[in-house]
Amino acid sequence: MDRKPIKLKNEIKEMTAEEVCKHFEGLVYNLCKRWTIRYDIEDLKQIGFIGLVKAYKAYDISKNVLFTTYASMIVNSTLIDNYKSDKSQHIKFTSLNTTIDDGSNESKEFIECFDDEINYEDIAINNVEYERLRLAINQLDPTYKRIVEMIAFEEKSQLQIAEILNMGRSTVSLKYRETLEQLKIIMKGDDDMPIKSNLTREELRGWIEKNGSHKESLMKIAEKHKLTLGTIRGYLEAWDIRKYSKNYRGSKKVNDADKNTTKPKQEIKVTAPSFLQEIKTYRGSIGQYQINGDNVDLQFGNAIVSIEKENIMNLVMELSELNRIIS
Repeated sequence: MDRKPIKLKNEIKEMTAEEVCKHFEGLVYNLCKRWTIRYDIEDLKQIGFIGLVKAYKAYDISKNVLFTTYASMIVNSTLIDNYKSDKSQHIKFTSLNTTIDDGSNESKEFIECFDDEINYEDIAINNVEYERLRLAINQLDPTYKRIVEMIAFEEKSQLQIAEILNMGRSTVSLKYRETLEQLKIIMKGDDDMPIKSNLTREELRGWIEKNGSHKESLMKIAEKHKLTLGTIRGYLEAWDIRKYSKNYRGSKKVNDADKNTTKPKQEIKVTAPSFLQEIKTYRGSIGQYQINGDNVDLQFGNAIVSIEKENIMNLVMELSELNRIIS
């Protein structure tokens, strides 16, 4: 079987498709686990390996991307396509090493016949999606960009990133989740564009500093770049620039003149500590939620679950993923 160079974490290695399947079996298994609510894990692994071989065939080492990162995208895409079409109920799965007769005098293993099975249009689409992802990452703020690059392209753990950036691991985890949400917004915004836009972060920031971020102002710049209002609002959040708006009320803007003005010191009032702790309670359609110091207590009937504030976003993401799987 043919070999090609594959960029691993610490080396570049010439590998065959079969060697790649053996080396990345754990990766395929982990990507398949999230679908086990609907499908049998062994069936999923066969679909996952098909995606892995597609990734191997299309992989271009000149892009300077770890094979793990690229393969994860292709395998995920293959699993999602399977989910959408629900072909797993009708496909007869074949072992990758099963010997088959291809009509010639020589027998081949199933894995050797992928050349005739690959949809190169799908691979081209996946490569375009990958380039779109790289462009979207470049639009992130420096800290968020660095975090996602270290995770996706350098295979660093969140603990390693926390040490490099001198921040807590939970902070890195939260920022990474926020980064994924920002990337979704940016890439969705790109999908909404009738034509490719040349709108930049600097231009949009300058616009809202001068004109504000109210609906009428955003509609004008949306029309200028032939974008939707929702796309412009998405960029405000993804680029984290709403705070620079002329009419922003989240926090008081500080002008240069104010920085140079010496203000009289205000009298500091010292109040005695309270022995009672204020607990804010919010009620929803299925339960109630109490903010209790650094924790949020979720009460459903007689059951109470306490979660640290910094993990709320993780919970939301996991529930969103669960909802997608069961819907």
